[in-house]
Amino acid sequence: MKKHLSLFVALILGIIGIVSVSTTTASAASWHSGTPSAIRHQYNYKKGQYWEYYAFKKSTFRYQGMGMPYFDAYKLKYKTLKHHVYEITGKDKSRYSGGQRIIRGGGAEKLKVTIKSSHHISIHNYVTGTTYTYKR
Repeated sequence: MKKHLSLFVALILGIIGIVSVSTTTASAASWHSGTPSAIRHQYNYKKGQYWEYYAFKKSTFRYQGMGMPYFDAYKLKYKTLKHHVYEITGKDKSRYSGGQRIIRGGGAEKLKVTIKSSHHISIHNYVTGTTYTYKR
């Protein structure tokens, strides 16, 4: 009888231990400041006459499209969506040329960056709705 009682108590305590361990979760989708170190490089896209350029640094990125002045984005933060897939958000700075403002700053920038290989990334710009694969 004592043998069955101690087995029953051990079984109940084991079940309680398993249930209490399984309720602990971690949120991997937290926001981090800056940019992921895996994408901190310069990337180019060229298709015929059209080209684009991104340069990712630790806390900023620079973008320039063909025939347009570049702009810098700051106050960046990112989160990891999947392995090698990041969502980056930030604000862009105003750009001036000849004393006149040509790009109004403070706008929101939102990118989805997917690392394809060591020299290729895919960038989806949520603001413009475009997706291109860039080469380092």
